[in-house]
Amino acid sequence: MYRSAGTAVVTGATSFIGSAVCSALLARGATVYGLVRPSSTAKAMLPVHPGFHVVLCELKDVETWAKRVGKADTFFHFAWGGPGAGGRADRQVQQRSADITLECMRGAALLGVSRFFFSGSQAEYGRVSGIINEDTPCSPVLEYGISKLRVRNEAPAVADKLRMEYVHARYFSVYGPNDHPYTLVPSCIRAFLRNETIELSECRHKWNFMHVDDAAEATVRLAECELTAPCMVVNVASTDTRVLKSFLEEIQRLAGGGGYCAYGARKSIEQPTDNWPDIHRLQQLTGWVQQVSFAEGVGSLIELEKKRMAGEVHQL
Repeated sequence: MYRSAGTAVVTGATSFIGSAVCSALLARGATVYGLVRPSSTAKAMLPVHPGFHVVLCELKDVETWAKRVGKADTFFHFAWGGPGAGGRADRQVQQRSADITLECMRGAALLGVSRFFFSGSQAEYGRVSGIINEDTPCSPVLEYGISKLRVRNEAPAVADKLRMEYVHARYFSVYGPNDHPYTLVPSCIRAFLRNETIELSECRHKWNFMHVDDAAEATVRLAECELTAPCMVVNVASTDTRVLKSFLEEIQRLAGGGGYCAYGARKSIEQPTDNWPDIHRLQQLTGWVQQVSFAEGVGSLIELEKKRMAGEVHQL
Protein backbone atom coordinates (compact mmCIF):
# COMPACT_ATOMS: atom_id res chain seq x y z
CA MET A 1 0.00 0.00 0.00
CA TYR A 2 1.31 3.45 -0.94
CA ARG A 3 0.40 6.86 0.40
CA SER A 4 0.66 10.29 -1.15
CA ALA A 5 3.64 12.43 -0.17
CA GLY A 6 1.08 15.21 0.44
CA THR A 7 2.82 18.23 1.93
CA ALA A 8 6.56 17.81 2.36
CA VAL A 9 9.27 19.87 4.01
CA VAL A 10 12.81 19.63 2.60
CA THR A 11 15.89 21.00 4.33
CA GLY A 12 18.97 21.31 2.16
CA ALA A 13 16.64 22.09 -0.74
CA THR A 14 19.54 23.68 -2.63
CA SER A 15 21.76 20.61 -2.18
CA PHE A 16 22.60 18.11 -4.89
CA ILE A 17 20.20 15.35 -3.84
CA GLY A 18 17.79 17.63 -1.97
CA SER A 19 16.99 19.73 -5.04
CA ALA A 20 16.38 16.60 -7.11
CA VAL A 21 14.02 15.26 -4.43
CA CYS A 22 12.11 18.56 -4.48
CA SER A 23 11.60 18.18 -8.22
CA ALA A 24 10.51 14.54 -7.87
CA LEU A 25 7.98 15.46 -5.17
CA LEU A 26 6.56 18.31 -7.25
CA ALA A 27 6.21 15.98 -10.25
CA ARG A 28 3.95 13.83 -8.05
CA GLY A 29 1.74 16.76 -7.17
CA ALA A 30 3.08 17.32 -3.64
CA THR A 31 3.25 20.71 -2.01
CA VAL A 32 6.86 21.33 -1.01
CA TYR A 33 8.33 23.77 1.51
CA GLY A 34 12.08 24.26 1.07
CA LEU A 35 13.88 25.51 4.19
CA VAL A 36 16.78 27.64 2.94
CA ARG A 37 19.36 29.74 4.79
CA PRO A 38 18.94 33.47 4.01
CA SER A 39 22.67 33.61 3.19
CA SER A 40 22.52 30.71 0.72
CA THR A 41 24.34 31.36 -2.55
CA ALA A 42 22.69 28.40 -4.28
CA LYS A 43 19.12 29.64 -4.57
CA ALA A 44 19.31 29.06 -8.33
CA MET A 45 19.07 25.33 -7.51
CA LEU A 46 15.53 25.78 -6.20
CA PRO A 47 12.62 24.67 -8.41
CA VAL A 48 10.39 27.26 -10.05
CA HIS A 49 6.97 25.72 -9.54
CA PRO A 50 3.62 26.87 -8.12
CA GLY A 51 3.73 24.04 -5.59
CA PHE A 52 7.13 25.01 -4.22
CA HIS A 53 7.44 27.48 -1.35
CA VAL A 54 10.75 28.90 -0.09
CA VAL A 55 11.08 29.47 3.63
CA LEU A 56 14.17 31.55 4.39
CA CYS A 57 15.31 30.64 7.89
CA GLU A 58 18.00 29.23 10.12
CA LEU A 59 17.24 25.61 10.99
CA LYS A 60 18.00 26.22 14.65
CA ASP A 61 15.01 28.62 14.78
CA VAL A 62 12.57 25.74 14.97
CA GLU A 63 9.49 27.59 16.20
CA THR A 64 9.95 30.27 13.51
CA TRP A 65 9.98 27.96 10.51
CA ALA A 66 7.41 25.60 12.01
CA LYS A 67 4.97 28.50 12.35
CA ARG A 68 5.56 29.57 8.75
CA VAL A 69 5.01 26.07 7.36
CA GLY A 70 2.05 25.16 9.56
CA LYS A 71 1.32 21.51 8.73
CA ALA A 72 3.15 18.80 6.79
CA ASP A 73 3.05 15.06 6.20
CA THR A 74 6.68 14.19 5.51
CA PHE A 75 9.99 15.81 6.46
CA PHE A 76 13.13 15.26 4.36
CA HIS A 77 16.36 16.31 6.05
CA PHE A 78 19.28 16.87 3.65
CA ALA A 79 20.91 19.91 5.26
CA TRP A 80 24.36 19.13 6.63
CA GLY A 81 27.37 21.33 7.32
CA GLY A 82 31.00 20.98 6.31
CA PRO A 83 31.25 20.20 2.59
CA GLY A 84 34.58 19.03 1.24
CA ALA A 85 37.25 16.87 2.83
CA GLY A 86 38.20 19.51 5.41
CA GLY A 87 34.64 20.02 6.59
CA ARG A 88 33.97 16.31 6.78
CA ALA A 89 36.92 15.89 9.13
CA ASP A 90 35.87 18.76 11.42
CA ARG A 91 34.34 17.18 14.53
CA GLN A 92 32.71 20.36 15.78
CA VAL A 93 31.01 21.09 12.46
CA GLN A 94 29.83 17.52 12.03
CA GLN A 95 28.50 17.13 15.57
CA ARG A 96 26.69 20.45 15.22
CA SER A 97 24.96 19.10 12.12
CA ALA A 98 23.84 16.06 14.10
CA ASP A 99 22.52 18.33 16.87
CA ILE A 100 20.52 20.34 14.35
CA THR A 101 19.10 17.17 12.82
CA LEU A 102 17.71 16.02 16.15
CA GLU A 103 16.30 19.50 16.77
CA CYS A 104 14.62 19.41 13.35
CA MET A 105 12.82 16.26 14.44
CA ARG A 106 11.22 18.28 17.21
CA GLY A 107 10.21 20.90 14.65
CA ALA A 108 8.78 18.20 12.39
CA ALA A 109 6.60 17.02 15.28
CA LEU A 110 5.22 20.55 15.65
CA LEU A 111 4.10 20.26 12.02
CA GLY A 112 2.29 16.99 12.66
CA VAL A 113 4.73 15.08 10.43
CA SER A 114 4.16 11.32 10.36
CA ARG A 115 7.46 10.32 8.73
CA PHE A 116 10.93 11.85 9.13
CA PHE A 117 13.45 11.02 6.40
CA PHE A 118 17.17 11.45 7.06
CA SER A 119 19.96 11.37 4.48
CA GLY A 120 22.58 9.05 5.92
CA SER A 121 25.70 7.90 4.10
CA GLN A 122 27.78 4.92 3.08
CA ALA A 123 30.50 6.62 5.17
CA GLU A 124 28.76 5.24 8.27
CA TYR A 125 29.96 1.73 7.40
CA GLY A 126 33.62 2.70 7.21
CA ARG A 127 36.12 0.14 5.95
CA VAL A 128 34.29 -3.08 5.19
CA SER A 129 34.86 -5.98 2.82
CA GLY A 130 32.18 -7.75 0.82
CA ILE A 131 28.48 -7.09 0.45
CA ILE A 132 27.07 -4.37 2.73
CA ASN A 133 23.54 -4.74 4.06
CA GLU A 134 21.76 -2.64 6.64
CA ASP A 135 22.88 -4.94 9.46
CA THR A 136 26.57 -4.73 8.57
CA PRO A 137 28.47 -3.40 11.64
CA CYS A 138 29.43 0.26 11.27
CA SER A 139 32.97 1.50 11.92
CA PRO A 140 33.12 4.99 10.39
CA VAL A 141 36.54 6.54 9.84
CA LEU A 142 35.87 10.27 9.47
CA GLU A 143 33.83 12.61 11.63
CA TYR A 144 31.26 12.88 8.82
CA GLY A 145 30.38 9.20 9.06
CA ILE A 146 30.65 9.23 12.86
CA SER A 147 28.12 12.07 13.13
CA LYS A 148 25.73 10.53 10.61
CA LEU A 149 25.87 7.30 12.59
CA ARG A 150 25.18 9.22 15.79
CA VAL A 151 21.90 10.40 14.25
CA ARG A 152 21.02 6.83 13.31
CA ASN A 153 21.67 5.70 16.89
CA GLU A 154 19.78 8.53 18.62
CA ALA A 155 16.95 9.34 16.22
CA PRO A 156 14.80 6.21 16.71
CA ALA A 157 14.21 7.01 20.39
CA VAL A 158 13.40 10.63 19.50
CA ALA A 159 11.02 9.51 16.76
CA ASP A 160 9.29 7.09 19.12
CA LYS A 161 8.80 9.82 21.71
CA LEU A 162 7.45 12.20 19.06
CA ARG A 163 5.24 9.46 17.55
CA MET A 164 6.60 9.59 14.03
CA GLU A 165 8.20 7.05 11.71
CA TYR A 166 11.89 7.39 10.91
CA VAL A 167 13.70 6.39 7.71
CA HIS A 168 17.49 6.50 7.73
CA ALA A 169 18.58 6.28 4.08
CA ARG A 170 22.22 5.42 3.52
CA TYR A 171 23.13 6.86 0.13
CA PHE A 172 26.02 5.37 -1.74
CA SER A 173 27.89 7.31 -4.46
CA VAL A 174 25.31 9.53 -6.17
CA TYR A 175 26.37 11.46 -9.27
CA GLY A 176 24.69 13.66 -11.86
CA PRO A 177 24.10 17.26 -12.92
CA ASN A 178 24.99 19.86 -10.27
CA ASP A 179 27.17 17.43 -8.31
CA HIS A 180 30.10 18.97 -6.44
CA PRO A 181 32.84 19.52 -9.05
CA TYR A 182 35.54 17.90 -6.90
CA THR A 183 33.83 14.47 -6.74
CA LEU A 184 35.17 11.58 -8.77
CA VAL A 185 32.87 11.46 -11.80
CA PRO A 186 33.03 15.16 -12.81
CA SER A 187 36.75 15.26 -12.00
CA CYS A 188 37.40 12.36 -14.36
CA ILE A 189 35.22 13.84 -17.09
CA ARG A 190 37.11 17.13 -17.00
CA ALA A 191 40.51 15.41 -17.02
CA PHE A 192 39.66 13.10 -19.89
CA LEU A 193 38.12 15.81 -22.07
CA ARG A 194 41.18 17.99 -21.46
CA ASN A 195 43.60 15.14 -22.04
CA GLU A 196 44.99 15.55 -18.52
CA THR A 197 46.29 13.12 -15.89
CA ILE A 198 44.15 12.32 -12.86
CA GLU A 199 45.70 10.75 -9.77
CA LEU A 200 43.68 7.88 -8.31
CA SER A 201 43.87 5.03 -5.82
CA GLU A 202 44.44 1.51 -7.11
CA CYS A 203 40.66 1.39 -7.79
CA ARG A 204 40.56 -2.39 -7.42
CA HIS A 205 37.74 -2.48 -4.89
CA LYS A 206 34.02 -2.77 -5.65
CA TRP A 207 32.04 0.42 -6.15
CA ASN A 208 28.50 1.56 -6.88
CA PHE A 209 27.32 4.71 -8.66
CA MET A 210 23.69 5.90 -8.67
CA HIS A 211 22.32 8.69 -10.85
CA VAL A 212 20.70 11.50 -8.88
CA ASP A 213 17.36 11.06 -10.70
CA ASP A 214 17.24 7.42 -9.58
CA ALA A 215 18.22 8.47 -6.05
CA ALA A 216 15.41 11.04 -5.95
CA GLU A 217 12.85 8.52 -7.21
CA ALA A 218 13.95 5.96 -4.62
CA THR A 219 13.74 8.63 -1.92
CA VAL A 220 10.19 9.66 -2.77
CA ARG A 221 9.12 6.03 -2.92
CA LEU A 222 10.50 5.57 0.59
CA ALA A 223 8.29 8.45 1.66
CA GLU A 224 5.24 6.80 0.12
CA CYS A 225 5.68 3.14 1.03
CA GLU A 226 4.38 1.17 3.97
CA LEU A 227 7.26 0.45 6.33
CA THR A 228 7.68 -2.94 8.01
CA ALA A 229 8.98 -1.24 11.18
CA PRO A 230 8.52 2.30 12.57
CA CYS A 231 12.27 3.04 12.29
CA MET A 232 14.27 1.62 9.41
CA VAL A 233 17.72 1.89 7.86
CA VAL A 234 17.66 1.51 4.07
CA ASN A 235 20.58 1.37 1.63
CA VAL A 236 19.93 3.60 -1.39
CA ALA A 237 22.12 2.60 -4.33
CA SER A 238 21.95 1.34 -7.91
CA THR A 239 21.94 -2.21 -9.22
CA ASP A 240 25.34 -1.66 -10.85
CA THR A 241 28.21 -2.71 -8.56
CA ARG A 242 31.61 -3.57 -10.05
CA VAL A 243 35.31 -2.87 -9.68
CA LEU A 244 35.82 0.90 -9.53
CA LYS A 245 38.44 0.81 -12.28
CA SER A 246 35.77 -0.51 -14.67
CA PHE A 247 33.63 2.60 -14.11
CA LEU A 248 36.59 4.90 -14.71
CA GLU A 249 37.57 3.10 -17.88
CA GLU A 250 33.98 3.51 -19.09
CA ILE A 251 34.05 7.24 -18.40
CA GLN A 252 37.34 7.54 -20.29
CA ARG A 253 35.97 5.60 -23.25
CA LEU A 254 32.75 7.65 -23.37
CA ALA A 255 34.79 10.88 -23.18
CA GLY A 256 36.79 9.91 -26.26
CA GLY A 257 39.73 8.04 -24.77
CA GLY A 258 41.86 11.05 -23.82
CA GLY A 259 43.66 11.67 -20.55
CA TYR A 260 45.56 9.33 -18.27
CA CYS A 261 44.64 7.55 -15.02
CA ALA A 262 47.58 7.39 -12.58
CA TYR A 263 46.36 4.42 -10.54
CA GLY A 264 47.93 4.08 -7.10
CA ALA A 265 49.13 7.69 -6.96
CA ARG A 266 46.54 8.77 -4.40
CA LYS A 267 45.62 7.37 -0.99
CA SER A 268 42.29 8.02 0.75
CA ILE A 269 41.07 6.96 4.18
CA GLU A 270 37.46 7.58 3.12
CA GLN A 271 37.24 4.64 0.75
CA PRO A 272 36.08 1.31 2.21
CA THR A 273 37.66 -1.90 0.99
CA ASP A 274 34.45 -2.55 -0.92
CA ASN A 275 31.49 -0.33 -1.70
CA TRP A 276 29.08 -3.17 -2.50
CA PRO A 277 25.55 -2.37 -1.28
CA ASP A 278 22.75 -4.85 -0.82
CA ILE A 279 19.57 -3.01 -1.89
CA HIS A 280 17.00 -5.78 -1.42
CA ARG A 281 15.30 -3.83 1.37
CA LEU A 282 14.86 -0.76 -0.85
CA GLN A 283 13.45 -2.88 -3.66
CA GLN A 284 11.13 -4.89 -1.44
CA LEU A 285 9.73 -1.82 0.31
CA THR A 286 9.26 0.36 -2.75
CA GLY A 287 9.43 -1.70 -5.95
CA TRP A 288 12.08 0.75 -7.15
CA VAL A 289 13.74 -0.12 -10.49
CA GLN A 290 16.85 1.63 -11.82
CA GLN A 291 16.08 3.84 -14.82
CA VAL A 292 19.39 5.54 -15.68
CA SER A 293 22.35 3.36 -16.66
CA PHE A 294 25.86 4.54 -15.88
CA ALA A 295 26.61 4.95 -19.59
CA GLU A 296 23.49 7.10 -20.07
CA GLY A 297 24.14 9.23 -17.02
CA VAL A 298 27.80 9.82 -17.76
CA GLY A 299 27.10 10.41 -21.45
CA SER A 300 24.76 13.25 -20.54
CA LEU A 301 27.34 14.75 -18.18
CA ILE A 302 30.02 14.61 -20.85
CA GLU A 303 27.80 16.54 -23.25
CA LEU A 304 27.09 19.13 -20.54
CA GLU A 305 30.79 19.51 -19.82
CA LYS A 306 31.55 19.97 -23.51
CA LYS A 307 29.00 22.77 -23.62
CA ARG A 308 30.48 24.30 -20.49
CA MET A 309 33.94 24.21 -22.03
CA ALA A 310 32.52 25.95 -25.10
CA GLY A 311 30.99 28.62 -22.88
CA GLU A 312 27.40 27.56 -23.50
CA VAL A 313 26.65 26.68 -19.86
CA HIS A 314 28.23 27.81 -16.59
CA GLN A 315 28.43 24.56 -14.61
CA LEU A 316 28.37 20.80 -15.01
